[in-house]
Amino acid sequence: MSPERLLGREREVAALVALIAVGRESGSATLMIGEPGIGKSALLAVARAAARDAGYTVLEAVGVEGEMHLPFVGVHQLLAPIMGGLDGLDQAQREALGTALGLSSGRSPDLFLIAEATFALMRLERRRGPVIVLVDDVHWLDPQSHRILAFLAHRGIPAGLCVLGVMRVGHPGPFADAGFPELPVQGVDDDTAERILRAQAVTLSPGDLRRIRREALGNPLALLELPRTWGDGPLTDDHPPALSARLELAFAGRVADLPAGTRDALLIAAVSSSSDTGEILAAL
Repeated sequence: MSPERLLGREREVAALVALIAVGRESGSATLMIGEPGIGKSALLAVARAAARDAGYTVLEAVGVEGEMHLPFVGVHQLLAPIMGGLDGLDQAQREALGTALGLSSGRSPDLFLIAEATFALMRLERRRGPVIVLVDDVHWLDPQSHRILAFLAHRGIPAGLCVLGVMRVGHPGPFADAGFPELPVQGVDDDTAERILRAQAVTLSPGDLRRIRREALGNPLALLELPRTWGDGPLTDDHPPALSARLELAFAGRVADLPAGTRDALLIAAVSSSSDTGEILAAL
């Protein structure tokens, strides 16, 4: 994601670029927090691109609500690019991490030992160059990975690791409750909202544009999506639905435009308790 495409986000982009610049020499832990649709993932993409341009090893994970019951799936995502360094750990750490990630069999190891092994593997990578850990939707990580992420952030600061976690507001958890510096992401200002609307809603009246801008409260996703369904929802002046409800209506309406087979696939994937692609395809 190019920073130039993020209208009204100069402050946030500058903070992320500064974090990455400093991170070549010292570690940090930052919590980027905001409402759904406010642009957190787009800013995370800016951080990812800047880190790669600066020569970082980028370790990433994304929390998925439907995978919260799968232990260590977040840790598995983070460590996938550096698992080649597993032989550099001592035997206890190697066995603990291998068992947790399903690479070997054995008794379930202590969570602290798994966290130590994860941290040790990242420190080995840090010797080769700067390392940044980027985690989107931290609030949807499996509990084990969430706790290990908080552990990594605490231990990683003196070790030179940069950790950037992204969360929605109102979701407690080990990372949110750890007291790390926050980068709050709020709605864009009125001028930026006007620019977004003028580019997206050329057929709407000035009055409708004003109402959308008032309802969107600077939320970029709302500014993009609400104009597409503005005349379709049960909106009234006296009882307008909440912003989250309007966004749900906007996305739900777009599902109806998909081919029937695609809608079936989406339904099966949504209700499945597994993220295994083969199982979903077999159901199809």
